[in-house]
Amino acid sequence: MTKANSTVPTHRAIAQAVGAAPSTVSLALRNDPRVAGKTAEKIRAVAQKMGYRANPSVSMWMAHVRRTRSPRFQEVIAYIHTIPPEHSYRRYVPFDLYRKGAGERANRLGYQLRDFEWHDKGMTSARLRRIFEAQGIRGLIFEYSDFEERQQTTLDFDWTAHSAISLGAPPSDIPIHNVSSDYFGGAMAGYQKLAALGYSRIGMSLHTFSDRSIDYEVSGGFLCAQSLHPNVARIPIHNIDVVQGWDRRGFCDWFEQHRPDAVVSPNKEIYEFMQHMGLKAPRDVGWVNLIKPTGSEVTGLDHHPEQLGAAAVDLLSSVLCMNETGKVEFIRRELIEPTWCEGNTVRTIGPPATPAKDSRDLPLRVYSRNRDWQAAGQDHDSRMR
Repeated sequence: MTKANSTVPTHRAIAQAVGAAPSTVSLALRNDPRVAGKTAEKIRAVAQKMGYRANPSVSMWMAHVRRTRSPRFQEVIAYIHTIPPEHSYRRYVPFDLYRKGAGERANRLGYQLRDFEWHDKGMTSARLRRIFEAQGIRGLIFEYSDFEERQQTTLDFDWTAHSAISLGAPPSDIPIHNVSSDYFGGAMAGYQKLAALGYSRIGMSLHTFSDRSIDYEVSGGFLCAQSLHPNVARIPIHNIDVVQGWDRRGFCDWFEQHRPDAVVSPNKEIYEFMQHMGLKAPRDVGWVNLIKPTGSEVTGLDHHPEQLGAAAVDLLSSVLCMNETGKVEFIRRELIEPTWCEGNTVRTIGPPATPAKDSRDLPLRVYSRNRDWQAAGQDHDSRMR
């Protein structure tokens, strides 16, 4: 154990050196906006020169004391719904569970979660900003998603006085921290589980806009897993342009041409397409829903929506404690790993496929995991052509 350094200066010692009140020093060292910029910079510079270091245990305790000091006040976090209430997409994504998890964690940490609808009649960025200023709201959680009309939801907002987190698909138009599911890892896990069950012709079908909005993480994970299994047939991904409508005929043509023995997809409509074709899972074809609906008996992945909501509050709480406001220079992404859930739509059909043991055995390059999946998508599109 490292011995504590008794020479670390106190707030009172720093205050005497700067000629300010100890309370001002405390606020400046916490990046509190109530201390003017030049004054705060001077205090932090003197503190650094004197060897000041924050004690994390004391910081956490004081943050708790500040939240619970007065039973009459709870700091409010704005929970902003960016998808219109009447939009059908709200039936497919468990937004209610995101909200439930966020609300429970907020209460546990001493915050109050308050809902706002971005698409309310008459709601504008300026009006929302005035509401937040009037109610003293600093922390914002944007419930963002990958629905096909998201381009109409541009978060034109003044971030200067706020700390913000996006929950769900990361927005491309604003640099804020994000909490989302590990779609890349989920797609890899679905493929690898099927390969272990002996499936050797694994196909993927998904709509293009959804994949693009999460930086091609779903298709990227699938292509990466595909490249790790050179003994499994390399079936091209079937892309659906949802803006033009769900093309059942196109899916049927793809299925007839490539004859997959298993299909993975984050879209339950694909399973309905197969049922319409008279296919039964797992008798005729295996089926894995990469985003398994709550309560469904199909095989798939549970993305833990309540934990995602809770994680968004945790991340925002840490940002609020540091008084980090405005647009961020370095974006943090926190991923929740999905869990494989056994169901009634896959079965063991043969010996497990053997993954490559050496990168030299791989016929395709494995895409490095980063935010720029566009290159992966374009590479995939060129190979399909």
